[in-house]
Amino acid sequence: MFFLVMALALLVGGCGGKNTPSSGKLSVVTTTAILADFAENVGSSRVEVRSLVPAGADVHSFQYTPGDIVDLNNADVIVSNGAGLDASLDPLLESINTTKVVHVVVSEGLWKSSLNTNPRSEAENQLEEMPEQGNPHYWLDPVKAVHYVEQIRDGLIAADPENAPAYEANATSYTRSLQDLDVDIASKLEEVLSERRHLITFHDAFGHFARRYGWEVSAFVPNEAGDVTPGALTGVIELIRGSDIPAVFAEPQFNSEVLEQVANDTGATIGTIYSDTVDSTVPTYIDMMRFNATSLVENLR
Repeated sequence: MFFLVMALALLVGGCGGKNTPSSGKLSVVTTTAILADFAENVGSSRVEVRSLVPAGADVHSFQYTPGDIVDLNNADVIVSNGAGLDASLDPLLESINTTKVVHVVVSEGLWKSSLNTNPRSEAENQLEEMPEQGNPHYWLDPVKAVHYVEQIRDGLIAADPENAPAYEANATSYTRSLQDLDVDIASKLEEVLSERRHLITFHDAFGHFARRYGWEVSAFVPNEAGDVTPGALTGVIELIRGSDIPAVFAEPQFNSEVLEQVANDTGATIGTIYSDTVDSTVPTYIDMMRFNATSLVENLR
């Protein structure tokens, strides 16, 4: 499949030029649904946005298709996360015709902080260690999401300078919404007792969220997901049994069997939290973040 994709990329790239969308709008291709939501808020009616990874799919393991190559070659702007999250896109970008494509890597300029932002307990030390490149899930901190919006704004302006005032105004308006979101989440999370402000999830995506709101975070596997080791499973069970944490949290795109086992062994309940997908329950980034805050409060207070 990889060689088929590469061959199609070369074929399309050699055809020359991009196809302007029939709508006349700027064609924007993003790697994830979250980035598509950001791009739609900044570009509004002037952009036509498509996410390569559909809502509900795991970006860490998603396999790109020949059709995705066509979309990338026809794009005016490509938006990726960077920091290792969507690295599978890199060989595709090296093969397509990118002469007139603006490629925005939204995480550029952000400091790569550690996944676990508080001192690790003996139980936590048995959990999976983070990879050296750090945690790519910056958007789970609304303040860092503002940086994403600014990067996308600049990319759209580079591709379509005539409409720069509109992109700037849209980005400013959406930034205010993200700032309000940040204040609301902080206020909501105050409802959780301080000793229960510990988020346990399947994969370690929430380090930036934890740093922003002063929480602890633990997980069964590192941020790129993978298999659960016996040591990680034992570490989480001991952590729950030795504390007053009443719930663990499942992400819809990952199998919840391990969480169900932990819940059965410890009596903890299973809540739902979203990291990098949006669906009919949480159709936008802001909806997702508000849902997460409410879910944490309802399951941990």
